[in-house]
Order: sequence, then C-alpha cells, then structure tokens
Amino acid sequence: MSDYRSEVAALAMDGWLRQELGLPDVGISAEFDKAADSVKFDWGTVGPFADDFLPR
Repeated sequence: MSDYRSEVAALAMDGWLRQELGLPDVGISAEFDKAADSVKFDWGTVGPFADDFLPR
C-alpha cells in the first residue's frame, strides 16, 4: 500500500474510540486535498501526539 499514512490511521482510530467510548470530540481530523495530492491535518484543540488529550 504505497498511499498508507500511519497518521491518518491513528486519527481514524482516535475517532472510532471516541465514538465507541463516548469520549468528547477534540476536533482532530485529516482530509485529503486532491489538488495538492496530500493529506491536511487539523489538530483541533490539542497538539499532535499530546499526552493530555482529554479536556479538563
């Protein structure tokens, strides 16, 4: 799979876990930009790979 991006898989897993466990959405997303032929990441209210990912 030459187009595999581990970051995208991680964000998909994050979204699934939040939905299944009823955790709050922090706005993390990844969207494919066809014109740029790349993935645009939006880290929402947290930084990438932050340890403190649940709002207080």
